[in-house]
Amino acid sequence: MPQFILFSRNLPSVLSNFRSISKLLFLSKILEKIVSVQLVSFMNRNQIFEIFQSGFHAFHSTETALVRILNDLLLAGDADFYSVLILLDLTSTFNTIDHNVLINHLMLASAIGCWTGLSHT
Repeated sequence: MPQFILFSRNLPSVLSNFRSISKLLFLSKILEKIVSVQLVSFMNRNQIFEIFQSGFHAFHSTETALVRILNDLLLAGDADFYSVLILLDLTSTFNTIDHNVLINHLMLASAIGCWTGLSHT
């Protein structure tokens, strides 16, 4: 991984006063922004966004999604309807699967191993 040296203390003549800093975080943020811009542009151009989608949608966030849900629940209550809200926590979903099985399925489904060098070892 490419690294550069950053001076961290008073004496520049002592080598231990310098520390390495990886550029990986910086490069990953740039790559993330590029992919995000391309994805949103593609989805807007092809009208793929769902009407109630909040992620990757301009002027929408989790806050606007929650406001919409709360508004729908209040309107249903005012109209004397019953409402049920089911919430799923999927934060640890990928921790519960066998990654070797996942990689095998990806390799079979899209030949991902051909261009990434992934293997199931």
